[in-house]
Amino acid sequence: MSVRKDMLALSPDDLVSFSNRGNLNRAQRDLDSGQFNVEYKIDQDEVIVVWSDPATCVFPAGKTVSDAFCTCPATSICRHIVRSVLAYQRDMAHAQTPQATGPWNPGDMGDDVLSTAFSAALIAKAKALVEDSMVVELVRSEKPSARFHHPAHTVKFLVRNDIRYAHCNCASASPCVHAGAAVLAFRRLPADEIAGIVTTADESPKQDKSADDALELLSRLATQGIARSPAEAVDRLRGLGLKLADHGWVWPADVVQEIAQAHALYHSHDARFSGDEVAELFGEFAIRIDALGAPAIPVPRSFVQGSAADEATKLGQSRFIGLGCLSRVQRGHVDMLALMQDAAHGRVIAVTHRFTEPPDTDELPSLAELGSRLVFRGRSLASFGSGQIVMQQAKLTQNHRLDLGKAQASVYAQNFRWEELLAPVLVDGFDELQARLASLAPASLRSRRVGEDVHVCPIDRVEDVIFVERTQSVIAKLVATDGSRGILEFGYSSRNRDGCERLLTWLNNSPQGLKFVAGIAKAGPNGVVLAPTGLVFEIKDESGTRRELIQPWVDSLDAHLETSTATFQPSERVNAPLGWFISQSGSVLGDILVQGLDDFVGWSDVEELGRVGNELGFQGISRAFDELHSHKNTVALFEALALNSLLQEA
Repeated sequence: MSVRKDMLALSPDDLVSFSNRGNLNRAQRDLDSGQFNVEYKIDQDEVIVVWSDPATCVFPAGKTVSDAFCTCPATSICRHIVRSVLAYQRDMAHAQTPQATGPWNPGDMGDDVLSTAFSAALIAKAKALVEDSMVVELVRSEKPSARFHHPAHTVKFLVRNDIRYAHCNCASASPCVHAGAAVLAFRRLPADEIAGIVTTADESPKQDKSADDALELLSRLATQGIARSPAEAVDRLRGLGLKLADHGWVWPADVVQEIAQAHALYHSHDARFSGDEVAELFGEFAIRIDALGAPAIPVPRSFVQGSAADEATKLGQSRFIGLGCLSRVQRGHVDMLALMQDAAHGRVIAVTHRFTEPPDTDELPSLAELGSRLVFRGRSLASFGSGQIVMQQAKLTQNHRLDLGKAQASVYAQNFRWEELLAPVLVDGFDELQARLASLAPASLRSRRVGEDVHVCPIDRVEDVIFVERTQSVIAKLVATDGSRGILEFGYSSRNRDGCERLLTWLNNSPQGLKFVAGIAKAGPNGVVLAPTGLVFEIKDESGTRRELIQPWVDSLDAHLETSTATFQPSERVNAPLGWFISQSGSVLGDILVQGLDDFVGWSDVEELGRVGNELGFQGISRAFDELHSHKNTVALFEALALNSLLQEA
């Protein structure tokens, strides 16, 4: 008896892409109840599933599951079809011959496969798409994926070596033109690479006079100092930023505009000014300009430069789903972001707010208090992170910050069905995420869109939850639903104590209840590390099943919950001198930019940074600080600024 390998290969989440989560859940409950008998009639590759309820589902030979039909009145893929696939997997798995597992290469599918699935016109269109300045991130895995940057579509190959099951988030029927383009793109990825970026865009070195003029102006500002530079410098910077944008240098232009804004904030005595932030911006601009002029770089130049697709856009009716909140505490202010996914396009956007703080005070509000403050029409950032926004129109900046302005927007609760989130934010597991992270360059050489490193991973269970007093951080081992493993890490500070306590309590009390973790993903020495912004737990009690979101950055501790037994202490005492070096590096360089090279008086601090950096093994930036201390010129300063920007990303 022949076995339908495609029906056996589909996971529950794959079935959702053909139907919906409700049908999957109802189908699974039907099977678990044991109330329905089933009979199979198999003729070659045609499978007929006869149920006792009664419903009969037919899976035609040579067709996909999406082409199946049922005798019930439903006009789409109904729960009976989903139930039939689940039952077939349960009853026929024993008859399947062992199949290859692990990563595979869609590029191995030959032209004969493409010609069977696509018309000649569609193949020609796919080839044109590949040749037309394509940039695509590729991951070879159990279910390989191709993430196109322009246009922004993601293709996942659900069944090994079966192009018919290439699922794309575009509106076209599967397999679409992007699936064909993805196969062609995979052929360009070297055979020994699991993941990588393939581009057909122009990768020749880039030069622009406006960029040179901007770099010259920034050098003068660094020598003279922001404090002593005239207000006209802001206008000149903004003008150069506009010229860069007109020439397609979107991200360098964005950096220049942010420096101009910071300059204006300083001269208006605005508490939102941050010297540390200005130092990072100067360094990032130097990195991007240097990379664009280099003979060869390891990432597509469009990542460094930006493109027309990265410009600000006006949005029509949209819905955004909260993925939790993130806080960045700096001198004099706290930047808080509510991260959300666009339900239609899959991109991550952020609703942001900067909370300025008075200097020289020990009575600073907790992050939970800031998260609960009302920032937009009676709504808090915590409510954005845990809810969903439905809006009629708004502006999305080029770095994907949502400018609500006078937008008509409503905030509603969400049900936390994060299995319905879209790729590439939603991943199958940590192995897929590890492969993608391995191919990425530092943030200073990538898109400046917020949320580029935000991912959601489905979790099967949590193991070994601990609080590490040496680093003052919550550490837990996570096992994804596909069996791959990763690490959760969340740092404690005196201002997020409640959220950290609540995170520990839920991880310890409900390790099997954790269903999803959203957060900033980084490649660590022992695998993928997720710094969580939101965690979805599923709770079953006498009232039924519900889901709850934990936002460790902004949550208050529930009074009725038991607190953890961890010992907390101020994070400033932890990890010295590494933590001191990282923070002091940005602080000192920021002071140089404010005071100017000619008037800076803290050269002993620069000398100390060179010494400590050498002891820590940071040879590059240590030498840059030594050179800066010795020569006190802009060449040494910009080298230190560039390396500091990379250091802050670590």
